[in-house]
Amino acid sequence: MTTNATSTSEANDERWPRPHRWTYAHFMQMADIGLFENGRVELIEGEIIEMAPRDNRHAAAVSRIARELVRIFDESFFVKIQATVRLDDRTAPEPEFAVLPGSPTANRASHPLPLLVVEVSNTTLTTDLDRKAELYAGFGIADYWVVNLVDRQVVVHREPVADSSGRRRGRYQDVRMGANGVVRPLTNPQDAIEVARLIV
Repeated sequence: MTTNATSTSEANDERWPRPHRWTYAHFMQMADIGLFENGRVELIEGEIIEMAPRDNRHAAAVSRIARELVRIFDESFFVKIQATVRLDDRTAPEPEFAVLPGSPTANRASHPLPLLVVEVSNTTLTTDLDRKAELYAGFGIADYWVVNLVDRQVVVHREPVADSSGRRRGRYQDVRMGANGVVRPLTNPQDAIEVARLIV
């Protein structure tokens, strides 16, 4: 009788059915065997998210930004370009750029927190300004830029804090446009990048 009661309780448990949450290890195993060869995906809080295709304007902006970031950050930094960035065991987004401390490495076990994350947005603007901002703030990314191709501006997010309401992972207390037509990385504030050089 006890066994039946337990089975009934488990069957009526309101936690079921529930979505399966993938881990970073699962995600990389799927990538290694070629499951994502025909599409671009990222792992966000255990969900595998299909990413929007990149058009020529997006590609041109990425090329421009790459030149500027490589100019500013020397070999003591790792500038990752359109590559997976592991934030925890269930979250590995693929921003356009992530600047990490230390020299480039192929070691998957090494995952320092990015000093700067940059997303380039035209068709994904709402996601990058809202959900991605909450995500990066929750992980404590101190410097997050959204290069807004729609309005031809760079939105700089700083001062991440946990969200006390519990409705979202985190938020940025300081959100502003590039000042006087330039943006400066927190890590290298002496180096200015003209917004006009980033956007086509």
